Amino acid sequence: MTDMLGPYELRGELGRGAMAIVWRAWDPRLEREVAIKEPVVPFGTKPEVAAEMGARFVREGKAVAALNHPGIVTIYGSDVYDGRAAIIMELIDGETLSGVLSRGPLSPSSTLAVLDQLLDAVGYAHSKGVVHRDIKPDNIFVTTGGHVKLADFGIAHTGDTATLTQAGTVMGTPGYMAPEQVTGQPVDGRADIFSVGVIGYEMLTGRNPFGATDGVATTTIMYRIVHEPLPLPALSGAGASSHLVQAIEAATAKDAGMRFPDAGAFRAALNGGAISARTVPGVPEPVLVYGGQVPAPSRKPTWLSYAAVGAVGVLVVAALLVSAISGSPSGRSGSAATASGGGTAAPAAPSTPNGGTSGGTPQTSPSTPGIDRAAAEADIRTMLEDWRVSRENLDFKTYISFYFASGFHSSDSGGQDYAKWSASKQKIYKTTDPPSITFTNVNISVSSDGPSAEVTLDQQYRSTKTNDDGQKSMTLLHDGYSGDWQITREDFTPY
Repeated sequence: MTDMLGPYELRGELGRGAMAIVWRAWDPRLEREVAIKEPVVPFGTKPEVAAEMGARFVREGKAVAALNHPGIVTIYGSDVYDGRAAIIMELIDGETLSGVLSRGPLSPSSTLAVLDQLLDAVGYAHSKGVVHRDIKPDNIFVTTGGHVKLADFGIAHTGDTATLTQAGTVMGTPGYMAPEQVTGQPVDGRADIFSVGVIGYEMLTGRNPFGATDGVATTTIMYRIVHEPLPLPALSGAGASSHLVQAIEAATAKDAGMRFPDAGAFRAALNGGAISARTVPGVPEPVLVYGGQVPAPSRKPTWLSYAAVGAVGVLVVAALLVSAISGSPSGRSGSAATASGGGTAAPAAPSTPNGGTSGGTPQTSPSTPGIDRAAAEADIRTMLEDWRVSRENLDFKTYISFYFASGFHSSDSGGQDYAKWSASKQKIYKTTDPPSITFTNVNISVSSDGPSAEVTLDQQYRSTKTNDDGQKSMTLLHDGYSGDWQITREDFTPY
């Protein structure tokens, strides 16, 4: 029997992540193939919350469908079909820019060609009042004909539509966010200019300038974005002209007022025009704010979707599930002034701004009686699903990022310290086949007066070499600096 989603015939998965499924489908009315993005509702989500997630997902799709540009993936429809929210879009014959870069850096001429097309699309979106806010290589497609298409406006801000992302909420992907995004300040099109500048750097050098492609801890990446200059000598070493280096430097200025005022100015500079920026009065100086203003890591899955949706990174669904802990300084729903009733939190740097996985003892916010347990539980369920997916994909770098390096305890570590335990885990990941993992009977108990939680679940683990069923229990701690729920203790009891 043919699997249908409304009038569309599903012909198989193009990709799956913790937040969405991407289908290859057939539209019988217009006799063409399409890509369909459908949100994944985490297990245990209340029906009314799931319905609101679907409604907002569709609403965002309709807002972006108004964009009509050859450099932006076309959305054909956004609706609820047979109770399932879905966005219907063009199917791209090509690959993501991240896939292209996995084979090495690009030449200066190729980099300029990509940036020129990308900025044309970004400038058009801005002219329609849409700021993307999550431009990254996973959301940029290069077709087999060499055309560039920007995708996944899932957290875009539109000027005249009620969008999912509320004012003051920090959204984006570590490594490509502008300083004002990191610090929870208001953003405009210049945040996208910053992201495009970072991507230009990465295309020339093959590396993210803040360490996002090197497995650096999220807190360190965010610290570098706000405080450390771009390592510009690497651009000259990659063969970039002094004019190109200066353009990327201007685009990635820490102060938004010192960047190009719009995509057109950046594009003109890349084509030989003057490199200039205007200072905009009232743009706040970036300050690294302690207490939940830094978002959780993307922890993207290892697969790459060749559909027009981009990799499933930060989606509209994420903004509902990674919800705020209301009234707490560690909440994610607003700026420091909103969370604390006024004032600005003191600047803080990560305890270990030097790379690595987690960087030491969690920096927790003060206990607050008003913690929203339901929101925290939804956040934890999302984290557990991301963790499970990373294990199934044997994505060790993402898997290990869920653990605090300092003080972590596991019953299966055999008395090893963290370094030996993680090394043994990495060896296992290199020698085993991808497993199938199922979690059932998930119980989450969130502390009423502090950012910690106890979790128990039944795990069914199936692979060609091992069947390992049992009960897993763990302790989680909410890192008030990074906004993550991470594992500080883990025990497993086989059945």
